[in-house]
Amino acid sequence: MNKPLNNKIFSLLSVLVLVTTLVLLVVVFNSVRTSITNNLDDRMELAKTVVFRELINRQNAVLQNSKVLLDDFAFKRSLAAKNSDDIENALASFRYTMDAAFIKVQSPKLNFSASSGDLAKLISSADETAAMNFTAQDGDFANLIVIDQKLVWVLWMPIKNNSGAITAYASLGFLVNERYVQSIKQIVGIDLTVLVNAEQFFTISTLRDEKADLAIIEKSLINNHRYSLFFMNPLKNESQLLSSKFSLPNLGDINPTVYLSIDSTQIQSNFMNLQLTISAVALFALLCAISAGRVLANQITRPIEYLAKYATNIANGKYSKGMELKATSKELSLLLNAFNTMESNVKNRESEIVHQAQHDMLTGLYNRNYVTKHIDSLLNSQTVFQAIGVNIQRFRSINDVFGYQYGDLCLIELANRISNLGGVSARLEGGEILWLPESPLSIDQIKQIKNDIQAPIQGDNVKIPLNVSLGIVNCPSDTKNAEDLYRRLNIVIDQAQIDKSMIVEFENVLEANYLRRLAIVQKLERAITAKSKDIYLHYQPKLNIKTGQYDSAEALVRWADKDLGQIAPDEFIAIVEQAGLINALTKHVLNLAVTDIVALKKQKIDICMAINISAQDIMHDGFLAFTSDLLQSKGLSPSVLSLELTESAIMKEPQKAIKQMALMREAGFSIAIDDFGTGYSSFEYITQLPVDMIKIDKCFVMPIAIKQGEQAVCQAILKVANSFNMKVVAEGIEDKEALDMLTKWGCDYGQGYHIARPLPLEHFSIWLAKHNTTKVIL
Repeated sequence: MNKPLNNKIFSLLSVLVLVTTLVLLVVVFNSVRTSITNNLDDRMELAKTVVFRELINRQNAVLQNSKVLLDDFAFKRSLAAKNSDDIENALASFRYTMDAAFIKVQSPKLNFSASSGDLAKLISSADETAAMNFTAQDGDFANLIVIDQKLVWVLWMPIKNNSGAITAYASLGFLVNERYVQSIKQIVGIDLTVLVNAEQFFTISTLRDEKADLAIIEKSLINNHRYSLFFMNPLKNESQLLSSKFSLPNLGDINPTVYLSIDSTQIQSNFMNLQLTISAVALFALLCAISAGRVLANQITRPIEYLAKYATNIANGKYSKGMELKATSKELSLLLNAFNTMESNVKNRESEIVHQAQHDMLTGLYNRNYVTKHIDSLLNSQTVFQAIGVNIQRFRSINDVFGYQYGDLCLIELANRISNLGGVSARLEGGEILWLPESPLSIDQIKQIKNDIQAPIQGDNVKIPLNVSLGIVNCPSDTKNAEDLYRRLNIVIDQAQIDKSMIVEFENVLEANYLRRLAIVQKLERAITAKSKDIYLHYQPKLNIKTGQYDSAEALVRWADKDLGQIAPDEFIAIVEQAGLINALTKHVLNLAVTDIVALKKQKIDICMAINISAQDIMHDGFLAFTSDLLQSKGLSPSVLSLELTESAIMKEPQKAIKQMALMREAGFSIAIDDFGTGYSSFEYITQLPVDMIKIDKCFVMPIAIKQGEQAVCQAILKVANSFNMKVVAEGIEDKEALDMLTKWGCDYGQGYHIARPLPLEHFSIWLAKHNTTKVIL
């Protein structure tokens, strides 16, 4: 059963006040405890400083007083005379005056000594020798040592004659015992315990016997308890001590640990009394706050009930025309105004969110999410409609050449043009827009629309040419759901990008071709990666028409897949270029060709092998380095390879292509232009091309025996090549008549089925051996 609202408010306020009070108590508890702990730390640190200073002061005082005796003329005279009685009397008197445990004097060669005090006889000779050596070099020397389970502070000093020479060494020992540490306690006001880590450790303490136990002192260390919840609780500190420890470094071979201990009884008692007082005050404040909360809950119940209902209506999308509740206070008035503002903002934001959820932010068209639901709705209702995918050709190139702001401008302008056509339009991704016309259109209508929407776009002093490809899917005959529609749109758009009209309507055969292309890409990529033998080379000899010999050939790639069968190069090379795999395929072909060149050289066959490379290969920065490194690893020179580029590859980016070709030529490679004469810009760039050879395309060579037009083209190409000192290869020689005509016109090389078909390596080497033995008679 739900409680009344005022009870809930009262309960909530009570819990909040209780939690706040508890948090406050914890904060105050920690603050007080931290303050006391910091005070203890400061006191301990001050005591530590005083202990260090007292040790240094006492050492200095002993040094000064000792030098008075050692510099006494009568003492030095007795020492020089080695008068044992006088020396020992003087030492006994000085030992009494200095309150020393012992005092000893001995000659450097240890052949004379005198002492006062029994402990002097217990010092090891090794310690004495080491101390005298150190004193002889550095002067006075102090050290802490353990003698007969007693901690003794020993001071060694040299005794010098009037000329400054050391005549003897004096050692003074002072006990570090309970009386000594008691004297330091009188100064610092804190109990001290000294732990000596000798062969058998022992302690020297000012604490009473029941508290001087090392385990109790270690347990009372402040650092062991400062983060404990019950720190400063008298019931949790049985030893009633709070301790800190530190080491005494640089005081000799023994670095004793010093514990500083304070009786915590009064500190903890004061701490607990303070906490009890604070707790009593907090409890009183808590009771007052809870009582006030009951009154306040009753006063605000009605406005809160009203506002809760009002907020619920807003959450459910039920917006009111105004509030009926009247404000009885300034705060309530502000709250009512805030709810009014919130209602208005929620309405506006809801409208904006709905718009953003359905629209592309850049173009303002519908987005993929919205149009997917719209398409599914049309398909479910069996509505007949047409889906047209519009793709900007080379959209990435527009971004790269003109900049992304102009790429966005092209998208926005294209979206506006398509939106003005009516129907439903949406941006799917990148430069691709989906358009659903109000009614299906004919191909002629679509062609006219294509011409209209791809008009150039004018930017700031920039005119951007726009080419689009269109893919058409008729629904519901060609698809059953939105995702299937998108997939088929991708298929027809891909096909449209390579179709001359750039407009393609979906057919089932396109999907079959698409799946075949996809299979070719996947299988060929795996074959290249695995260096499969399914990819191999055939070699077609080239006849040197001038010499009648066969000194060059063209490497032609072949691929036979176990599932797809033998795939023609014209099919799979175009696909791998589009898929971005051509660089990997070219490298694989180069590896195969170079390996075969090495095998031919072992058979005493020297031949220049022509390798076809693509536009992507020549534009790849690492291609030249890869090819050079490959030849160098096999001990071959670049002259064994001729790199053949198609004319269309050069015309895509002529300036960059020319630069890369020049670098290849400088590296020693022979450069040839394949399919020359098929491009519209061939003769424009012929003067700039750094090439050694051009190949007349077979479409001109094959019919020259019967067509005068092709004869004129071939003769023109030969004349141009001769003018620029370029050699010419005629490919596609299918009969003797064509070979005779080309010989007469001065062609350099011939290639075609009339001369030789492409052969595998083993047949190719046999063929060369047979046909190069005699000169070909033309």
